[in-house]
Amino acid sequence: MPLPTGDMTWPPIPDPIMSKYREHRAWYDGDTLELQAIYGGAASRPKIAWAPDDVGQPAYRRMANRISRWFWGQPNPPHEERVRSHVPMPSTIASTSAAQLFSEELSLDFGDDTANPDTSRLDEILDGNNWQSFLLEAAEIQSVLGGVYWRIVWDTEVADYPLVTAMHADQAWPEFRFGRLMAVTFWQVVAVDGGTVWRHLERHERGQIQHGLYEGTAQHLGQPRPLTEQSDTAFLADLVNADAAIPTIPDLMTAGYVPNLRPNRKRGSIDLGRSDFDGVEHLFDELDETWSSMMRELRLGKARLLIPQNMLETHGAGEGASFDLDRELIVQLADIAGSAADEKLQTELIQPALRIADHLQMVDALKLEIVAGAGYSAQTFGLTTDTVITATEVAARERQTLVTREKKTRYWSTELADLIEALTAIDQTVFGGGPRLRPTVVFPIAVQPSLNDISTAVQNMNAAQAISTEQKVRMLHPDWDDEQIADEVALIKAETGLSVPDLSLPPNPDGQDAAALGMIPDAASE
Repeated sequence: MPLPTGDMTWPPIPDPIMSKYREHRAWYDGDTLELQAIYGGAASRPKIAWAPDDVGQPAYRRMANRISRWFWGQPNPPHEERVRSHVPMPSTIASTSAAQLFSEELSLDFGDDTANPDTSRLDEILDGNNWQSFLLEAAEIQSVLGGVYWRIVWDTEVADYPLVTAMHADQAWPEFRFGRLMAVTFWQVVAVDGGTVWRHLERHERGQIQHGLYEGTAQHLGQPRPLTEQSDTAFLADLVNADAAIPTIPDLMTAGYVPNLRPNRKRGSIDLGRSDFDGVEHLFDELDETWSSMMRELRLGKARLLIPQNMLETHGAGEGASFDLDRELIVQLADIAGSAADEKLQTELIQPALRIADHLQMVDALKLEIVAGAGYSAQTFGLTTDTVITATEVAARERQTLVTREKKTRYWSTELADLIEALTAIDQTVFGGGPRLRPTVVFPIAVQPSLNDISTAVQNMNAAQAISTEQKVRMLHPDWDDEQIADEVALIKAETGLSVPDLSLPPNPDGQDAAALGMIPDAASE
C-alpha cells in the first residue's frame, strides 16, 4: 500500500487507540492541564450513540458519569481555584522499566569462534549511535505507549554510517500481517501556518522508503505537495526516485516494532503491545487525589492568630490596619465603651492537627497497588524497609519484576537482531562498510551475585572437593580471559605448593629456573 494520494482524516489510527496513547502520555508527562482535558473536558466525552442500557440510562451518559468521578475529571466550583498535585509515579515506572532492561550492557554473540567475524565497523556504528542511551530511551517510550519503533536512516552530511532512532507509537501507522510488521508510516508536522498544517510522511517497507509532503489541516492530511516546498524535506528531493522512494535492501525492513507486553487487552489492537500503565490509570488518579488532599491539609493547617480588632494599628483613613507579630511589648488596652465589664481583650492561636501520617500511609498503599498492577515488585521501587540481603534473597523478593523483565527481553532479542542485521546491510550497501552480521543478543543476569556470595559458593564446593582451581578462578573473575586465568592458576599452585616436579627431568644442580624443569606448570599447559 503506497502513501496516500488524496485527502483523509488524520491520524488514521482508530480513536480508541489514539485516545489511550494520549491518556498514557499525559500521565507520563505529568501534564495536569492535559489530564483535566482528558477526564473532565470535551475531549473526554465518549462517542457513544444514544442507546439505553439495561438500567434505562443512556450508555454515553453512564460513561460520562463514571469519568466525572475521577479526581482529574472534577470541575472546580465557581469562584474557587483548587490546587491539584501530581505524583510522578508513571514516569518512575517507565524509567525503572528501561533500567531493568538496559542498565547493563548487552552481549552480542556471532556464533562459532572459528568464523571470527570482523565487528570493528559494527562497534563504530553502535558507538556513533550512542547505543546504550538509545536503548534506554526506546525502552522508556515502550513502557508508556505499549511499544516502540526503531527506524534506520542515513545522511552522508551528518555521519558516515547509518543512524538509528526511536519512533513513538502515537506517530506511526503500522500494517501487520499475521502479527508481523509488513510496513509502517511515520509522520511529523514540519510547519504550521495558521490553520494549514504541513506533514512529512515516511513509509518503510521491504526494499524501499517512501517520502511524501502533505498540506492539510489539524484533522485532515490534505493533498500531496512536492518535497521542495518545505525546507525540512527539500534535501530528500534529490534522493528519491520517480516513485518518491529510496531503494534499500529487498529482503529487509528498515524499521521494526518492539511490543512492551502482549496480549493487548483492548479490542482492535491485537497486534500492538500493552502499556505498563494499562489498568492502573484509576490508581494514578487516586494517588494524585490523596497527595493533593495532604497538601491541601498542610495549607489549611497553617497556624493562625485571632486578635481583637482594636489591637490593630490603623494606618489612616482608607489605609487599613495591621499587627506586628514580632513586637516584644504589647500594652493592655482599656475595655471598649459599652462592653461588658468582665470582658477581656484576648488573642487566640489556632493550630489544627494534621493527618500527615494517615495520608502517607494511604500513599504507600496506593503505590504498592500501582507497582503490582504494572507487573513489578515493591522491592524494585524501594517500597520496603529491608536491610542488606543476599542476591538470592533479592531474586526471591523481586520475582515479579524479574518475570516481567524476562517477558520483555524476549521481544527485544529478536528485534535487536533484526536491527543490527539491517544496520550492517545498509552500511555495506550505502557506505561500503563491513560485512552483514546477525548476532544473538544476550541479556546480562538481572541480579548479579556479590563477591561474598560467590566466595561462599566456591568455599562450599571446595570443601566438597567438587571444583578445580581453574574453575574457582573463573567463578571469581568471570571477566578474565583464558590467559589471565591460566596465569592466576599457576601463581596459586606455586604459592600453595601444589606444583609437583616432573620426575622425568634431571635434577637441578645449577639452580636453573624451576619453570624450565616443570616445577611450575607453564600457563599454556593449564
